[in-house]
Amino acid sequence: MQADPEGRHVCGLRDTAYRGDEHSIWLRMTAAGYQRVDLDTPSVYRDYLEPKGERIPIFPLIAVLYVSATHDSYPTRYTVGIPDFAGDFGFALEQVQDLFECDPEQNDNAALIAAIQGGVPAEIHLVAEPAAPTLKPGASLPVIAPAKEINDGVGAELVVAAELMKHGWTVVYRGNQRGFGYDLEATREAAVTRIEVKSSYGFTTPELTQAEWEAAQLYGDEYILAVVDFYGGDQQVCWYLRNPAACVVPVEVAQVAFRLPRADVRQLSTEAEFL
Repeated sequence: MQADPEGRHVCGLRDTAYRGDEHSIWLRMTAAGYQRVDLDTPSVYRDYLEPKGERIPIFPLIAVLYVSATHDSYPTRYTVGIPDFAGDFGFALEQVQDLFECDPEQNDNAALIAAIQGGVPAEIHLVAEPAAPTLKPGASLPVIAPAKEINDGVGAELVVAAELMKHGWTVVYRGNQRGFGYDLEATREAAVTRIEVKSSYGFTTPELTQAEWEAAQLYGDEYILAVVDFYGGDQQVCWYLRNPAACVVPVEVAQVAFRLPRADVRQLSTEAEFL
């Protein structure tokens, strides 16, 4: 404690740290009156939003906040997603993405979504063969099974296809044909586009397979990356990027797979009745 010119006792600390405590001093009295800490300063909130250096997973956070909330705390919602959370708490979507762990495949996020939906909330990407594609007639658009909300990518492909057809494109499906490097092929008069669709229950960070990246390089301006954020929710939004190979520098991600020799696993196998 210190005394100001008028003889009042005031806090003499000049920063937010206090005796090694886990919390910060957010409000203190000075000669000029009460002074509060700028809550937008990262050093103030980092220890709270990144315990042990890891960002808080967004979906469990939303579940805890809204399940325990009273009706006069937040709006009454039967479903709630990241955009709802951002609006209710005064965040911009970019702030939510920066402050919290929004990857649906992160362990805690995935576990919660799986428990709610009864499945694994991850996209399934078939690894395309690198060989040049042999052109076949385009397939009809698939029919997604009802009553399942697991994001296997097909639902998002249908969302994009419907939006393209609304704008006069004729769409055929390539997602079930290996080696093409894209999901949809769309034509309108003389124009041809090849669309690869990526989606997520939250913010989508697109990842292209080797075949998809090679296709993006090959087709240039004819290649479109279609991204579906918050797939299946009320705030679902689609956005598009033309010629991603020319305008974005990718970050190469090394992937590890564990192959089990067939000869070893086959001799140890059993029938379903003995499981």
